[in-house]
Formats: sequence, structure tokens, C-alpha cells
Amino acid sequence: MYSWLKQHQNTVYCAVLIVICAICTWGNSLITISLVVFGVFWLAQIPSRQNFKLLTERRTPLIVIACCALFILRNVWQLPDSDTGVEMSRWVVVALFTLFAASLPSLSRKQFFIVLILLTLSVSFNSVFNFVWFILTKPTTSSVRGAFMFMSYNHFVLYCLMAISVCIYYVLFQSHTHVPRYLKLTFIACALWLVFYLIFLKSITGYVGLLIISIFAIIERIRQYKRYDFLIIFLALFSVIGVKIGYEANFFLNPDRIDREHLDTHTAQGNPYAPFVQKGIIENGHWNKLYISHKELHENWHVYSDIPLDSINTKGFTIYANLIRYMTSKNLRKDAQGLAQLTPQDIRNIEQGFSNYRFTSPLDFGSRIYETLGELYITQQNYNPSGKSLVQRSVYWQVGFAIFLEHPFFGSGTKRYEEEYRLRYAALNIPKQYWLRTHNQYLRIATVYGGVGFVCFIGMLILIPIYSRKKTTLLFGVNYSVFLISMISEDVLSEINGIMFFSLLCVLFLYAQPNKEEKTIN
Repeated sequence: MYSWLKQHQNTVYCAVLIVICAICTWGNSLITISLVVFGVFWLAQIPSRQNFKLLTERRTPLIVIACCALFILRNVWQLPDSDTGVEMSRWVVVALFTLFAASLPSLSRKQFFIVLILLTLSVSFNSVFNFVWFILTKPTTSSVRGAFMFMSYNHFVLYCLMAISVCIYYVLFQSHTHVPRYLKLTFIACALWLVFYLIFLKSITGYVGLLIISIFAIIERIRQYKRYDFLIIFLALFSVIGVKIGYEANFFLNPDRIDREHLDTHTAQGNPYAPFVQKGIIENGHWNKLYISHKELHENWHVYSDIPLDSINTKGFTIYANLIRYMTSKNLRKDAQGLAQLTPQDIRNIEQGFSNYRFTSPLDFGSRIYETLGELYITQQNYNPSGKSLVQRSVYWQVGFAIFLEHPFFGSGTKRYEEEYRLRYAALNIPKQYWLRTHNQYLRIATVYGGVGFVCFIGMLILIPIYSRKKTTLLFGVNYSVFLISMISEDVLSEINGIMFFSLLCVLFLYAQPNKEEKTIN
């Protein structure tokens, strides 16, 4: 058995990677299985001195393992805390994946190609499954974040971007492996679907990732073929998006002008309007706090809906708050007369959590632009950040940086990190549903592991591409850039799915991928 395994080591290794790529996006338990499968294979081939020599020659894996060891050692001092144990296990996974893959020979180009095909198909099937499941259950939610059954919203976006980059690379740019026509058509179909899926998700990380892929594709197109067609298409598309951004921005830059002296003080039924405050949310250029009769809204809502106004929708807001914003978006007075002008479809939209009549479709790209501009607008005002993605992140970052300043050298450690965040959120009166992590991996490393850990982490990220020049290809450059940028807005490595993505990124594009000089496979 051992001799057979040694003789067919690369074939079995290829099969193991195929299994890992096929199951790693389908749930945490399957990630554990993939690690076990990889470990069993590595042990079964009885690691020799040659394996460890290969590990040391590559140098990059030693840097990754050393960084992981430092983080694991830092957490040892706070055991047996459960959060600390979980944090340690994540870095153990990275270290083990690195050890297994970096001590094994690279695959052939054909084998590597087959692995990437399976990864692309797995991600594509997973996205189709999630999309269909979401559409079938759409009446219960208006948030696309509910369209994921197997991993978090932001982590799956990274896998989608990786699959898109693979499709583009093998259809347009690589010259080492012969790609049959039917496979090229499959790659094109997968890429188009996944681009649509990312637009549907309205993920900032997804949009930035698509931008990075486009820039790399333009540069490679010019470098390889001296053609500027991609650049022209990109500039045209960017111009259209720029016009859309300008159109939406105008609502916030030029809101309705209010003549306070001529404002009506009472409704048609004689009830007083709440005092107007010229700040806060703006919907389509109209002031949210203008012409509100709380009395008439509460007394008349039951005529149009059976859902109480104080009910909480799937986005964590009350139906009442959504009603106010939705009516503002239609420039209706928030009173009995304004309620009467709402259509049955408007009432359903409000019940489902939509706050603007222009953006009630999950396929509307403009809604993400509008939402982002709205969040940028309210950052300039004294407004509650809860539930606002960008504004909320600024609070997370401020709290994280304050904790870092208290433990600048070796960090707070995982246990104290969680405790101090909870104390600071409570002091800021932030609702418990928003007591989340830093949403910035770099800041999280600095907070938990201090300046020493931060320098080691940044050093690892810098040295990885430097010591992997023989492996560095367009695929690695694109996905590594996406990974680095994604860590600005998310603490990607705080969950096992993010750990798996980083491990797979290194395994595939640094260790398993054949060297550039390997001969072409026809």
C-alpha cells in the first residue's frame, strides 16, 4: 500500500484537493472533514526527509507557520477560556494546511487545472442553490444576507471572486493548458452567473473584488496582446456607474429647501405635526422628520395592515420606522391622508422591510449605491449608527483602537478582547444585536496580539509574495489582492470559513500550482 501510494502520490494528492475544493464551501463540518482527509493522506504517505526539505526550501510556509505559532503561543496563557480555544484552533488549521501542502510536490498543470475546475463548479452550484433557496423564501425577508445556508455572506463572496478569476484566466490569458471549447463555454457561463450573483448580493467587497479583477484583466490584456478594448469597455462602464452615483448623490447634496415660516402645523384632521428637525435621514431628497403625525399613523395603520407598527422586521427595525421612511421616499405627509395614498403593494413593501419605493427589487444595483451614499451622509450628523454598515464600522474601529492603546505591545488576548468590547459597547448604549467584532482584520490582530503580533502579521503578508515569485501568477495576484483588501472591512480570519479561504488560497496558488517554467500540456 505504501509503495503504491508513493508511486501515485501526485494523483492521490490531486484527488484529495479535488475533494477539499468540492466540499469546503458547503458547511463548517465539511471543512473539518477536508482537514482530516488531508491529514490522513499526508500521514499515510509517511513523510520523509525529502518532504521537510521541500518545506524549508519554499521558505514561505515557514513564515506562515511561524506566525501561526506565535499567535497560538499568545493564546496559551488565557486557556481554558472557550473563546481562546476557538481562536487557537483557527491558527492550528492554517498551520496544518500549510504544513501538509508545502511539504508535498506541486501538481502538474493538467492536475492543477482539474482541481480548479472542480472548485469553480462547486462554488457555482453552491451559489445557484443559495439563490434558488432565497427566491423561494423571499416573502419572509428583504435582506440578501439571508441567502446563505453554509457560510457567512462576506466569506462566500471571496470564493465567488476566486471562481470568477479562474474562469477569466483560463478563457482569456493562460497559454500552458489546452482548454476544450466546451470547458471554455462552461467557464464563461459560470463567470457570467457569478458576476450576476455578486451584483444581486450588493456586497461592497464583491464590487471592489470585481473592480480588482477588471484592473488585472485590463493590465494583462495590454501586456500580452497590446490591445485596449478591455480598457475602453471598463471606462465606458465606469462612466455609466459614475453618472448613476452622481444622480443618487444629488438627493443628499441638494435636499428639499424648507421654509419654516410657511410650514403647516396641523393635519387636515386638525392634529398637530411633530416639530420639524432638519437633520437625520433623507429619502430621495425629502426630509424624514417633516410632517409627521404620530397619532394619525398609529390610529389608522390597522386599516391597511394586520402587522402591528411596533413589530420588528427582518432588518432589525420597527415597521413604524420603515413606514416613515417609505412615505418620505414618496414625498407623502406622514398622516392619515398620506396613508390613504399608499397602494396595497406599498403596504407589502413596508411590511417586508423596504424603506424606499424605488428600491424594492433584490436585483436593483442602484440601491447599494444609494444606501452607501446615505450612510456617508449621516456620518456628518449626530445620528445613531446602529444598523448602518459603514457608520457602525467606524464605531467598531474606534473601540478596537482604544483597546489596542491600552495593550499596545502584546494585546489584550482573545478573552479580554471579548470582555472589553462588551463593556465598551454597553457604555456607548449600542443595542446588543450590534455587539460585533472589529470588522477589520488588521485592527483585530493589533487588538488581540498587540504591536508585536501586528508587525509579524504584516511581515507575513509582505513576505508571502516576495518568497513565492516562482509561483506568482495572475491568479495568485488577483486573489491575494482581493484577500488583503477584504480584511480592511471584515475580520476575515475570525471564522473558520475565512481561515479555510486563506488556507486554500495558499495551498492552491503557492504550493500545489506548478512553477511557471513547467512545460505546456496539450
